[in-house]
Amino acid sequence: MTLTKLNYVNLKNGKFDSTSSADMVDMFQAMRDGPNRNNIVVHFHGGMVGENLGMEKAEAILPWYQGADAYPVFFVWEAGLLDVIRHNLREIAGERIFNKILAKVEKNLRAKLSGGDGGWSVRLEVPDEAKVKAELRRVGDGAVPYADIPTTTEATLLNRDERANFIADLEGDNDLTMMIQEIAKGLQDPVETRIDGTWGSTIRTSASTLMSPEVLGPMQRSPVVAEKGLMTIARIIKGALVVLVRVLHRFFKGTDHGPHATIVEEILREFYLANVGRIIWSAMKKDTADAFGDDSSQYGGTAFIQGLRKLDEEGRRPRVVLVGHSTGAVYICHFLKKAHEVLPADFKFDVVYLAPAVTFQLFAATLTDCGDRIRLFRSFGMKDDLEKADKLVPVLYPHSTLYFISGVVEDEVDMPLVGMQRYYSKERPYAAREEIVVVNNFLEDREIEQIWSITDDAAPEGSRTDSESHSGFDDVSEMTISETMKSVVAILRAGGSDRGA
Repeated sequence: MTLTKLNYVNLKNGKFDSTSSADMVDMFQAMRDGPNRNNIVVHFHGGMVGENLGMEKAEAILPWYQGADAYPVFFVWEAGLLDVIRHNLREIAGERIFNKILAKVEKNLRAKLSGGDGGWSVRLEVPDEAKVKAELRRVGDGAVPYADIPTTTEATLLNRDERANFIADLEGDNDLTMMIQEIAKGLQDPVETRIDGTWGSTIRTSASTLMSPEVLGPMQRSPVVAEKGLMTIARIIKGALVVLVRVLHRFFKGTDHGPHATIVEEILREFYLANVGRIIWSAMKKDTADAFGDDSSQYGGTAFIQGLRKLDEEGRRPRVVLVGHSTGAVYICHFLKKAHEVLPADFKFDVVYLAPAVTFQLFAATLTDCGDRIRLFRSFGMKDDLEKADKLVPVLYPHSTLYFISGVVEDEVDMPLVGMQRYYSKERPYAAREEIVVVNNFLEDREIEQIWSITDDAAPEGSRTDSESHSGFDDVSEMTISETMKSVVAILRAGGSDRGA
């Protein structure tokens, strides 16, 4: 079956793009005239996929939804974060300076966690580049680098002498100094290069590194060449110390993502943030909110909700199921907020999350403001061991897309995401977080159980999942469909339940 404008809304920056408000009018008329007008499913794809792939996914899912006696509507929007992350992270992983900082922090983290307060006297051999690369290659072989570093919540923070020793170690490393001087010699005004097939870009401030303009920019402005070198050395050594301090602090608080992932996350946050998707992630989340601007002639989300209101005023209130994969769950939060403003108080929705990348903060705020709008709620995700095993970028980052979002591109490091099992533990350090308490109370009050992959054979229809990757939750083809999407189809066919579990 071919996807037409009667079944999709295409938006850019929240506004109509290749579809229009007139197309929306035609869509709602087709709903009125169609046999499935009382069972509408609205699907929001994730932010990892680009617009073209979003259209392909919509076309693949279309017949399955129609086969479930539902009228499908797909929100297709400009995204493509995964392409940017993978493109830039592969380049960063090959940088000598990145691997040097990684080795320095790894060595000292190992010493600190192994020996406690006295551990700094343990002089471990600093891995050379060949050893670091060999250790990183273990990701591609299915192993996690530096897995033998002890993990503990009894970690202590750096004292003054330990900080001084770490700095002295960096300052005395001639190889590191030469790398930094090479960066300084290659300083330039920031140059932005588009990445093919995405709306993202690479911003380069030095010919030899993807370090952020925020890191290298101050050195570029110095008129004296020698000063640029000294300033660059000082900035990178200071940044490496910041990385080590933050990594240890996360172990101390219990917010680490394992030794290797935590080190990589903190290096990226300190040195490379402009080139690891942070800007795009923020822009994408803004786009999901912008879709619900006040002018329904421009903003597709608002226009759709206004269309639902007209149906309701005609006495044609349908059941509406909102399905959101990854960042699509963020979209649904903003959808519910706008619907709460526009629709009658007793107009409710069924909500299905697939590996949701929405923060507990946003979801808790949504529940507080308009949780009564949710009639049925079901959320599918991976158990934590599968989440950790779903490698985002082999040879650099050993965990899943959601781990990366939580650890790198969100404003707060280790940001709790609704789609990650680790944040439901009700143990330190998450038990007392207000937003997590709000979400857990919602689930308990409604007697809703989260569905974590892989479910066993006894799981009821509509509550099964076999997804082992972030991208696998909405996988379908002409002939096959994932167990998770079978559950979505079953929910559409069943018509839901008042209890919501």
